[in-house]
Amino acid sequence: MHNIQAASDQTGRDDHVSLSKGAQALQQVLAQPTKEVLAMQKPLKHLLVVEDDLDLASLEANFLATHGFTVITVHNGEDAIAFLQSSLPDMVVLDIELAGSLNGWQVLRSLRHRANIPVLLTTSAIVGVRKQLRDHAESRATLDHLAKPYTMPSLLKQVQRMLMVAPNS
Repeated sequence: MHNIQAASDQTGRDDHVSLSKGAQALQQVLAQPTKEVLAMQKPLKHLLVVEDDLDLASLEANFLATHGFTVITVHNGEDAIAFLQSSLPDMVVLDIELAGSLNGWQVLRSLRHRANIPVLLTTSAIVGVRKQLRDHAESRATLDHLAKPYTMPSLLKQVQRMLMVAPNS
């Protein structure tokens, strides 16, 4: 191992460090991330938020983005399906009671023809949702619900849990 030595300036103070050439080379090597370190770093997870309430969609997107997610928002079922046909996120946060011609169940059905990524359903109509979830017979790793109103920390907790236990995450 190379020694790192403190060197005194002409006034006798020990206020700077001089590294031997070997120690400098070692420091440069250690500063470069290795392939193993790069492989251990988790890439950002991409989320699609489908919410017709513009304020809530913005709040969710900003909150999730501050916690390390890349977030795309759309505000109706048609835009959700168009996005999902061109790109697949790691997870979808989907309002069931969307305004417009396509509701959340229709978006989910369309998505399931293409992929089995985690979907967190959000709704205030919780009784009907539980029955529909049983009818879908999916694992809670890939399909779950969060009752409105909810806090942003509870949304984050659900998203993180689903991404952690979902297959292929």
